[in-house]
Amino acid sequence: MSKAGTMKATSLRKFLAFLMVLSILGASAGFYYGLTQIRDLAADTNQRLIDADASGQQIEQLRQLKITLEESDNLVSKAQDVYATQDNYQTQAIRDLQKYASTARISIEDIEFPASAEGEGVVNSRPIEVRLETPVPYERFIRFIELIEGNIPIMQLDTIQVARPTTPEGSQVSVGTILIRMAVR
Repeated sequence: MSKAGTMKATSLRKFLAFLMVLSILGASAGFYYGLTQIRDLAADTNQRLIDADASGQQIEQLRQLKITLEESDNLVSKAQDVYATQDNYQTQAIRDLQKYASTARISIEDIEFPASAEGEGVVNSRPIEVRLETPVPYERFIRFIELIEGNIPIMQLDTIQVARPTTPEGSQVSVGTILIRMAVR
C-alpha cells in the first residue's frame, strides 16, 4: 500500500478529536441559540399575558362604568320626574289630584290654575287652587293632604282653610280653597 492512501492511527485520532470538538461546539451553539429563542418566546408570552390581564381589567372597568352609567341614567330619570314641565303640569296636576281624591274617598268640586304673580311664592312652581265638596270627614281630608305632599312631581301645600261646619256631624270639617304649588322646570 502506498503511504498517501493510509492514515495513521494518531492522525485518525486527531481527526476524530477535531470532529468531536467541532460537534460539541456546534451542539453548544445550537443549544445557546435555542435557549435565546425560548427566552425571547417566554418574554413575548409573558408580555402578552400581562397585556391580556390589563385588557381584562380594562374590560371589567368598562363593565363597571357601564353599570354606573345605567344607574346614573335611572337617577337622572327619577330626578327629572321630581319636576313637571311647563307644558304638562296642568294635566299632571289634574290627574294626580283626582287620583288622590279618589283614594282618600273625597270629591273635588273644582281645580283652577291661576296666573302666578312675578316674585310670588317659590321659584319654578305654578299655583293650583283646589276646592273640595264640603263637609269632608277629617281623616279622609288628612289622607288627601298626605297623598299630595308625597306626590312626584313635587306638590307643596301653600294655603289651607279649614273650619268646623255650621252643623257638624262627627269629625267633619269644612275646607275652603286649597292653594298648592307644583314644581316645574
